[in-house]
Amino acid sequence: MSHVRDDALIMMEKLKSLGQRPLLLTGTFVRSKGCWEAEDLCPYDLPDQAKSIVGKIKMLYAALLEGWSPPDDVPPLIRKRKRDPTIKLFWKKKRTLKDCTAHTSVDVFPIMRLGKQRTRKGVIEIQVFWEPCRVCGKTWPFSWEPASNVILTNTNQF
Repeated sequence: MSHVRDDALIMMEKLKSLGQRPLLLTGTFVRSKGCWEAEDLCPYDLPDQAKSIVGKIKMLYAALLEGWSPPDDVPPLIRKRKRDPTIKLFWKKKRTLKDCTAHTSVDVFPIMRLGKQRTRKGVIEIQVFWEPCRVCGKTWPFSWEPASNVILTNTNQF
């Protein structure tokens, strides 16, 4: 929050240098007190009479914040994230790997994640990062594979 306030003060300094007289009012809900507090940001010193007027404006702004309530259709500011279903990616592989006995009869291999996408000779290719073998732990470098061979399967694992 402090970097936002710093940016606001910088913007107000710029407005001041352009001949403007900026004044920013912010409202913060204080949970310990159970009420709203208004604060003003001003990039210049005010005379005493102006300070008292700004104080009254702050009091009116705090009263406005206390009386205002958001409409019912506005979602709450803090929401719990719902867990999305896990999507597993698999790749149909035509070649077999002879290093591990688990790879000799398998024609579909799991994908860890997909990377960038490119087009070569009119064929869309996707950068594929392979999951390591669950039996022997062998890892493979990423490869560029035709997008038509990538199969998306939706599995819910909770």
